[in-house]
Amino acid sequence: MSIPRWLLDRPRFMEYPRPPSLIHPEMVSKDKGSQ
Repeated sequence: MSIPRWLLDRPRFMEYPRPPSLIHPEMVSKDKGSQ
């Protein structure tokens, strides 16, 4: 596995935009449970 250059240069890659399921997994679970 090769690590992308931007990942090495940007240790804060976790702050980048992510799918809703990764951003708020708890909220997604609550939305599914409420329905």
